[in-house]
Amino acid sequence: MSRRVEIAGSSHPEPPGAEPLDDLDAGADVSVSVHLRTGGDGFDSRAALDDFRRFAADHDLWLWREADDSCIRLGGTHRQLARAFGTRLRLYDNGFERFPARSGPLTLPEELVPWTLSVLGLDCRPLDR
Repeated sequence: MSRRVEIAGSSHPEPPGAEPLDDLDAGADVSVSVHLRTGGDGFDSRAALDDFRRFAADHDLWLWREADDSCIRLGGTHRQLARAFGTRLRLYDNGFERFPARSGPLTLPEELVPWTLSVLGLDCRPLDR
């Protein structure tokens, strides 16, 4: 894989009003959804899937493909996913609940960024009420 670049729009601030407690259990199994940019010219679902299969293998992640080629799931441990997306996952407490979250941008090898619309599941901060 090539140099890493930021996924546009992926940067998150620290969760407001929450205190970081610790890193998440590094060995716990989790998964994320990667939504693919399927619209427009140039989308090649086979090429995107092949690139993500290599990425998953490079990071010891499992990959599950959705039927419509617009979404894939990647799974592994917190440590593997944090390393794969260039982030740090932490447990936070806002006085009402504890939740996993991250701050800063997510990164991917540059050949994956054109295929990537969003990565969901690494940050589970509560929504505003």
